[in-house]
Amino acid sequence: CDWSSDVCSSDLPEEVAKTVRLERLRAIATGVFESAPSTFLLLILVRAFNGTNAEKSMIAAAYQSGLILTPLTLFLTRRFSWAPSQSMALLFWLASALYLLAAVIPSRDAFVVLTSLGSLVVAANSPLLTTMMNSNYPAERRGLLYSQNNSIKIGTSVLFGTFAGWALSGRLAYYQVLIVVYAAALAASALLMWRVPRCGGALAPRPLLGCFKHIGADRILRDTLDRKSTRLNSSHIPLS
Repeated sequence: CDWSSDVCSSDLPEEVAKTVRLERLRAIATGVFESAPSTFLLLILVRAFNGTNAEKSMIAAAYQSGLILTPLTLFLTRRFSWAPSQSMALLFWLASALYLLAAVIPSRDAFVVLTSLGSLVVAANSPLLTTMMNSNYPAERRGLLYSQNNSIKIGTSVLFGTFAGWALSGRLAYYQVLIVVYAAALAASALLMWRVPRCGGALAPRPLLGCFKHIGADRILRDTLDRKSTRLNSSHIPLS
């Protein structure tokens, strides 16, 4: 292993070591997809389809809007006793299918709707990844392992974004190729997540909106949200 001996030593349990290997590979696939919602989908919409402001807003907001679905993804994972990695794999498969359809249907409406839904589904994975890491990574190494995976993702995103920008320059008529690459990256993420071992027992079922109880019970979380709300309100610029 080319990483530090502290992380790659043989004393890691087999389930942890397998998770680390799979997550490093998935970081590459995630890096390929990373720039899709915020950069290249908007570029394609504007340059290839001459999209409207409403359509640009829909694509730009899709990923963040997917975070609203995170309580639902956790609820269903707990309700059906799925492993978090299996739930993530299913969502990645769905997102991959949506992006693939967007590539093969030559329509502006299909492009906007399908890629927006695909980005939304990817974002809904967020709490499942955190849950999987808490179960599969040892607490004393969790931060280091995550930071290494994140570094791989960022590096891949920079390299692929540079290449994709060069490849699309003057060749926007072939935008479908890039969308197929994104679909393939999501499919690779699904395959890798499906192979992640399940550590720990099934998640206990909870109410759909049970997570919001922490706002009242956790003072630190409540103060953080309050400061964030105050900051947003203070930065508001009047229209008149």
